[in-house]
Amino acid sequence: MPWYLSVIHEKDHCLSELEIQVQKKDEEILLLQEEREALKTQLKCLLKGKGQEASMSPGRRERLSDASLKLGRLSLLKAFSRDEELQHWQQADAPPLPGSCSSLEGGVLPSAPAVSIRVPHPGGAPQPCPAPALPISQMQEESAAPERGKELDLGGGEEDEGLEGEPKGVEDTGARGGVSQMGAVHEEGCKEEEEERELPEEEEIPRRSASSLAESFEEELLAQLEEYEQVILDFQFNLEATRTRYSLATGVIASLQQQLDFQESQLRKINRENEMLQKELRERKQQLQAMTDKFSNLREDKKHQEMMGLIEKDNQLLRQQVSKLERKLTKRDRVISELDTKVSQLQEQVELDQNHLQRWKQLQEDLQSKKEMIQESEQQVRVALESSQSRLERLRNKIIQATFSITGTKSLVNEISDNDILEALQRIISERSDYYNQLKQKGVKVPPLQQSETFLPSKTKKGTSK
Repeated sequence: MPWYLSVIHEKDHCLSELEIQVQKKDEEILLLQEEREALKTQLKCLLKGKGQEASMSPGRRERLSDASLKLGRLSLLKAFSRDEELQHWQQADAPPLPGSCSSLEGGVLPSAPAVSIRVPHPGGAPQPCPAPALPISQMQEESAAPERGKELDLGGGEEDEGLEGEPKGVEDTGARGGVSQMGAVHEEGCKEEEEERELPEEEEIPRRSASSLAESFEEELLAQLEEYEQVILDFQFNLEATRTRYSLATGVIASLQQQLDFQESQLRKINRENEMLQKELRERKQQLQAMTDKFSNLREDKKHQEMMGLIEKDNQLLRQQVSKLERKLTKRDRVISELDTKVSQLQEQVELDQNHLQRWKQLQEDLQSKKEMIQESEQQVRVALESSQSRLERLRNKIIQATFSITGTKSLVNEISDNDILEALQRIISERSDYYNQLKQKGVKVPPLQQSETFLPSKTKKGTSK
């Protein structure tokens, strides 16, 4: 089998792993967006004053959100480790599938990107074969587990135990299916192992180099994956900090609102009492005026004097009552002024809290911009992978054209192997050296071979750059 087919399958395998990782990142980003929308709705309800406090306490809500995030992370890590273990098992035990390997040896490339596994053979080089699609489906099911945990957290804390039981069932079914498929593949590939033991050991060298290149490429991809996971963990930490600050701000605003309502109710009571006292004063004044009008018309001095004594007594009593009422009014005015100062202070605190909420909104917008930058970097990685695949295919076509476009070479109908390309190149080099020696023996002045050899690679480099 040609070496470039194994390289192409390794690239396809790496691409499939990258697509799975990108799906995981998208799901985590969706979870973060849902949390942000929930925070926005809570903030709107608090500002409008139409929402009511939920039955669940804020400490319990934070514990449930933290538990759902931890479950999502654990499910993702379990899926990744389980896929790596299945790949190691298949590399150590499973022989190549007969149908897929024969199609690759015949020169037919798959249209869709297939996941390939390097299976070592005792007598020959490793043969790439497509791996079963079981781990990818398991990974998709487990990546959806955090979203189910998010929906169950809104319903209450009683469904958390059912959420923890779901990933365990998925792991058991995935492990049983992987073991059954590995046994079937092992039984089918026993015959092909005996045939491949007769292959020459010379083909192991280029395949080992290709496998080392693939391992280095996989290490780079794993490093990038760890960086992306660290960035997402930082985003989650920032979101948790903003959530705690937001809960504190909402609690402070609610307490201040309650204090303000209480002070306003007291102020209304004091105003009502003040109005009642003013009404009583008016009535007393009217009574005094009526009494003075009546007693002024009396002509008799004695009666007038007696009535005046009584009036003076009543006036003294009324003056005492008026002085008491004035004292009460001064006290009420002082209380009203103190309440006004408290109301102004509470309004200032409310304005400060609103400024803090605006700052939290700005922080959320910054987090959204960082998320978009991460998505752009992921798109650039995909474009780079596609360009590397196209360049590899072009290099292969150019080598075949350069070796088999010269006159005198056989036009092969079947698939062109590496040995055919090497034989054609050696034949061209030997003919050229023979022709050069013949010209030299005849006495023709010919430039040395070293100059022409250095001149030809420069031309080939220019052609490839074009």
